[in-house]
Amino acid sequence: MIIDKGLSETEPILTPENFVEYFPGEITTRLKSYHSALICFDPECYKHLKNKNKGKIAERFTGEVILLENNVLLGGLMGIGSPASVAFMEELIACGVKRF
Repeated sequence: MIIDKGLSETEPILTPENFVEYFPGEITTRLKSYHSALICFDPECYKHLKNKNKGKIAERFTGEVILLENNVLLGGLMGIGSPASVAFMEELIACGVKRF
């Protein structure tokens, strides 16, 4: 049995914007001024950059996000593979990040 819910084949059922709507308000508000992100895929390199820069951690993301100076985010520990990376970056895009 096929149930037609009136959605076209090109309409997404869930978007990254829908997902970040559930984040506490302060996180998305705080990220509005952050338009660039440095994504580190190597865990050891990420830990080194995290310890060296001492930024503030923004929680609730698929990966870990550190708020650095000059309105740049450091992202890492998002999991392994392209799907995990894309999900993480889509969350950041939904929060206003434009450059990776």
